[in-house]
Amino acid sequence: MSRLRRFISADAFKKLLFSGAGLALYASLIAIGCMSFTGCATLEHKHQGVNEAQDTGDIRHIPPSKSYQYYLEAKALEQDGEFSKAIDLMRLAIAQDDTSSKLKLDLAILLVTENKLDEAKRQLLKAIKLEPSFVEPISLLGEIAFFNNEFDQAVVQLKKVLLFDPKNHSAIKRLGDIIFMLHGPNATIEFFNKQLANDPYNLYALSRLVILYQMNRQAEKMQQTLIQLLGFDPEEGAVLDDLIRWYIQSHNIEIGIKLLLEIKDQIPPTSLIPLKLGKLYLAINDLEKAAKAFEEAVSYDIWDNRIASDSGFSYLEQGFPLKAAEVFRKLAEPDNNGYSIFLWAHSLLVAKQYEQAIELFEKLSPNDYFYLLAKSEQALCLWELKKQQEADEQISRLLEDNSLNWRIYPIVAEYYKNSNRINKSIATLQNGLIFFPDDIELLYELGQYLEINNHPRMALETMQKVLKINRYHAEALNFVGYSLSQMNENLEQAEMMIKRAMALRPGEAYIIDSLGWVYFLSGQFDKALRWLSLAVMLEPYEPEILAHFAMALKKNGHEIKLEEILAQLSLMLSGNDDLQKNFRQDYPEIWELIENKS
Repeated sequence: MSRLRRFISADAFKKLLFSGAGLALYASLIAIGCMSFTGCATLEHKHQGVNEAQDTGDIRHIPPSKSYQYYLEAKALEQDGEFSKAIDLMRLAIAQDDTSSKLKLDLAILLVTENKLDEAKRQLLKAIKLEPSFVEPISLLGEIAFFNNEFDQAVVQLKKVLLFDPKNHSAIKRLGDIIFMLHGPNATIEFFNKQLANDPYNLYALSRLVILYQMNRQAEKMQQTLIQLLGFDPEEGAVLDDLIRWYIQSHNIEIGIKLLLEIKDQIPPTSLIPLKLGKLYLAINDLEKAAKAFEEAVSYDIWDNRIASDSGFSYLEQGFPLKAAEVFRKLAEPDNNGYSIFLWAHSLLVAKQYEQAIELFEKLSPNDYFYLLAKSEQALCLWELKKQQEADEQISRLLEDNSLNWRIYPIVAEYYKNSNRINKSIATLQNGLIFFPDDIELLYELGQYLEINNHPRMALETMQKVLKINRYHAEALNFVGYSLSQMNENLEQAEMMIKRAMALRPGEAYIIDSLGWVYFLSGQFDKALRWLSLAVMLEPYEPEILAHFAMALKKNGHEIKLEEILAQLSLMLSGNDDLQKNFRQDYPEIWELIENKS
């Protein structure tokens, strides 16, 4: 299956937000609180204390000022990405003041970014010796062990964190991951229930339990936990989105409708439940009930246009673009706002009402944010009306008038893709790179299109260019690592790059899946099974991840669990010819098992 599904995609008109964090574990450090400027604050406080000490004559509180100077210089270099130089200065700072646990933590973080894990561990152990209750270095030791597959050591360190801070959510989350990988869902359910006993308001534990109970087919407990979660946070939509996707993909829509109706009156009033109900009604083509559900959702706050917009997006997603157009028309008419007009016209384009869409797109002015995309989609309408020359001339003018605006190139590339001319999409992005040779967005888009057009080697080289400019780009790291594994080239480097991506996106199931897949391809089937099981827990409704998990189960001889996953895949693939075709091509071995089971 295409590697494009392995990174977080963005619409053509949206600038990707790239991380500026560090290398392996860097984002995890942020998650566990290690990247806060506690060390800097402490040193500044000590520095400010110099004058106070001089005033009082108490020389015990005078800090080594040279240490503070080195520290600030190291921090400035760190911000500029000069990690090796920052490490040297931080070492000098510690040489001046060997009593600061926070200095040692900051040095350890820098060492981790440069993959100098042994020295990092030594600094962390020294920091803990100086300050045994300082949880950040303990957490970082646990993270290092986790990424190195040293799960027992990770558990020891993370449990120490909870001794000092019983509600430390990052440690709880990571322990839950490890328990699931080593012992499966039942032990993980027990773990999260214990956490809830200590902290009934732990929303992460509740959300994980909802999914775990669903995976375990414990419907009553899942419903009770979902009610508890929504009772604390009525707007918690992420878990509901996952459940609804499962009900739709597995053709259990009526069960999903029954669930939402039962919990609706047991939680505080919210637009969330009727919005989700409307989506499920659309999935069974019950437009009347869907409309009533959406009306109820809007009634909770008639001034919040986001609620009505959500219903419009549901109509689009479930294949009712004319209904979506009606929703966005009502939103657009009071003040002719460009956003709603664009979505109204876009819905008409999807509904193949090309001439009406062309007229609406004309209402957008050059000052509207969506103007460039609107002109591109207007040209696509002309193309669909067999006015190809007029369409291409409009695109040429758009490019000529906006050649110094980087946004135009991915927008035009999307136009050519939608008119089945991927080669022209690639050429457009390459032309854009003449004006903006170091633009990560354009390089990233180009890599995607090269992959779509079956140029994996060129796509790989393009993503490597992205990393030369920003070596902390998680999606490019994942792409390169996965590509290397698929080409069976340098699996050790592939593993390292995917681990770096995983550290920058700690909860991204696709990246965790990539790591498991590298282990699978390198013959480390036990490790593969553990990491792929974690990916399934985080993203239990994605056929590609389930297929990888099924292959690992087969290699490890877990026949009972394999049968369960095959049944789940069979439900998800049934009734979708395109999905079946792609799955059969990408995973023939698993497809054969599914057919034999059927």
